[in-house]
Order: sequence, then structure tokens, then C-alpha cells
Amino acid sequence: MPAGTSLTSYRGSCTIRRSSVVIADEAINCPIIVLGRSVTIKDSMINGTVHTDGSGSVLIEDTTINGGSDHSESVGGANLTVLQDNIYGDQHEVHCYSNCTVENSWLHNNYNGAALGWHENGFFNDGGSNFTVIHNSVYCVGGCTGDITFIPDGNVSYATVSKNLLVATMYASYCLYPSSDPGYKPGIMTHMVVTDNVFQRGRNGKCAIYGPVYGWDRPSKTPDSDGYGNVWSGNMWNNGQSLQP
Repeated sequence: MPAGTSLTSYRGSCTIRRSSVVIADEAINCPIIVLGRSVTIKDSMINGTVHTDGSGSVLIEDTTINGGSDHSESVGGANLTVLQDNIYGDQHEVHCYSNCTVENSWLHNNYNGAALGWHENGFFNDGGSNFTVIHNSVYCVGGCTGDITFIPDGNVSYATVSKNLLVATMYASYCLYPSSDPGYKPGIMTHMVVTDNVFQRGRNGKCAIYGPVYGWDRPSKTPDSDGYGNVWSGNMWNNGQSLQP
């Protein structure tokens, strides 16, 4: 939300069914459900969550979102575009199903659900395709799996994770989860492109509790197999030292 923005109290519906709706300069104090296509929320403050459903799609731009303390996500669903946002609270900051762009945003300070047994993440996906996560800062707190996490409960494909700062966290097992998990998870991971990200070392020198990255599927020449189309390049520690998975 740009400095100096003057907000008015939002009086519209919290379920947006129409397409091409634009909400700007509003203080929104309810969970938003987007059913319409090409909905835009910008220059606003949301005390609540934003979810798409069905064929709904939303652009959230220059907006602050406090997702609260629910066991869900501050922003969730498919067909999401998150640009230049400040998102905190809830179990996950962004849980994307498919077709998502998260760029130039600050995902941080989840509601700490560790005592409740929550598995938390900054950016999270557990099956789907078409993800662009570029030039964000991500810091997970609570009972975290990672700052940026792809868990192959289903197949995961075509994910670009580039130029992000993965903030060191002693709440997470690893800072980045980008790989298959044979024997535990059934999904196949393909076309994972991880480039030019910066990992903070943190106090233990590992970024997270166990290390910076949980596994990596080496590039495969066999279509529809783990690692097909994968790229790892230019990733480094915050002192400039190259980081290999």
C-alpha cells in the first residue's frame, strides 16, 4: 500500500461474483471470496483472507493483508497474481493451487501455530502447475516446513523460483523445498526452475534447522519423470558464495 494512501471503509460484498471488479483504496474487514474473473484489489488494507474459488481470478497489488490466526492461508486458491504486497498472519501466506504469480512481495510472520501442530509456509503448493515466484522476501515462523515449499502430494510442474531472498528462520526444517519425495509422496516434479535466489545463513549457518534446501531432482532426459526440465543456477548464500543443492 503506497505511503499516504487514504482508505475508505469497504461496504461491498465479501463474496465477489461479478467479473472485472476493481476495489481500490479500501479498508476491508472481512474474508474475501472471489468467484468472478479478473477481479482487482489494489492500494488497500485487508484484515482477513482472500480466496479464489471455481474459475475466479484475482490481482492483488500494493496491498497489506493480515490473515489473522486461522488454520488456512492469507491468500489462497488458483489464478492468483500477487504484486508488491505485504502479507502476514495465518498458517500460510500464499497457498497457490495452480496458475499463480507472486512478485516483489514480503511474505512473513505467520501466526505461530507450532503448539497446535501446524505445518506452516510462506509460499506453499502441494500439487499443480504454472507458478512464478520472483523477487520476494519470505520469512516463515511457527511450525514451518519452509519459506518456499512445493510438496508433491500431486504432480508439480512448471515452477519458476527466482531472485528471492529466503530469510533465515529457526522455525523451519529447510528454507526451500523444491524436490520429489519418493516413497513418501506420490507426485512427480518436473520443470522446476530455481535461479539466482539468495539464502541467508542465519545464526546456525544453515538458513533453517537442517539446511537451506530439501533435496533436488537432477535433470532427467525422460519426460514425465522427476527432474525433467529442471534448472538450478546462480543460487547463493547472502555472502555471495555459490549454493549447490
